[in-house]
Amino acid sequence: MYIFPSMPMQTISTHDCDTAYSGTAAPGCTPDASYDRVVWNDEQSVHTHPHSLAALVRDGIDAMRQSCRSRLVLRTTACCPLPLDRLEPLLCPGESLEIAHRPCNGGNRRHLTVGINAAIRSVAPHAIGTMQDSVRAHIGRLASQIASPTAFTRHALAELDIVARQGMHFDTHGNTRDLLALWQAPFGWSEGQCRQYALSERPDERIFILRDTQRRAISGVLVSQGESTEWATVPDEQGKGHIVPLLIYANSVMLAEHPSQDVYAELRWNRSVSPALKSGFCIPRQEYRNWLLTNHVTIGDAPHTDAPDPWNTGRGKLGDGTAGAMLRSFVVGHMERERFTDEILDAYLHFPR
Repeated sequence: MYIFPSMPMQTISTHDCDTAYSGTAAPGCTPDASYDRVVWNDEQSVHTHPHSLAALVRDGIDAMRQSCRSRLVLRTTACCPLPLDRLEPLLCPGESLEIAHRPCNGGNRRHLTVGINAAIRSVAPHAIGTMQDSVRAHIGRLASQIASPTAFTRHALAELDIVARQGMHFDTHGNTRDLLALWQAPFGWSEGQCRQYALSERPDERIFILRDTQRRAISGVLVSQGESTEWATVPDEQGKGHIVPLLIYANSVMLAEHPSQDVYAELRWNRSVSPALKSGFCIPRQEYRNWLLTNHVTIGDAPHTDAPDPWNTGRGKLGDGTAGAMLRSFVVGHMERERFTDEILDAYLHFPR
């Protein structure tokens, strides 16, 4: 779910703005990965008037249609209503807008992620409803357990106690071997890409590792430009809940180092929602009909280990040869600062490393 910064940006001039793809060849095509999907990615731009936002979405839609891969039209920030009435006429038959939002520091601003449920990658309306119901069910089941600050603090400290009793510890650095073991199989990362991140000193890209008693990296998280992503645990340690304390640690560090930063995550609708909610993320109530980002990314290339969503099992190949069965759907969540009490921060930030 991350566009590598080493990839040159290709600019496409449109009517009112320049929209940038991340591809190295034709728009939307890259030899290194299959997550080239964002047409316009600039959350620093703030739109105060609906017509400005509508113009950007319109240009993003036009540019996206030049690509067989891009699924997300844009990420940006707005403090105005999204002008749906101006956008619907721009869509082709079989398309519908998908809109996820999350809070932005400062007033009534909202970070917006806009996608299109386009015909070539469309998900049936009944399937979207099924996914949304499942996400709401996850939230409902956990709300009664860790909704209050006291309950979440107790939960977070219990997770840290498990880490301590098992002799594990946190790390904020990973070498090439660590990242390759964590991210090659599930996300298709190459050795070169892992080496690049292991050596990176960019302040807006942070790696968080959970290590066992043998100092082996067993779980990993990348926080890049505010996105918490690439959550992974090595195969023989999966299903043991390791990712939750690591995410709480990562969120605690980011909150301590960058109090004003908005940390968000694109959560796999049927796999990542629960660990996200258990680690301090929140999925805000969405007022838009389609608030899931459906079929906008492929992950890995191993359907036998990462089974397709039920409605994608029989899908053929897309225009670029990507297997339709590997398409995934996500919901957007964000770190909820209020959950991280001083007791949690003190315990996690002073945990022996």
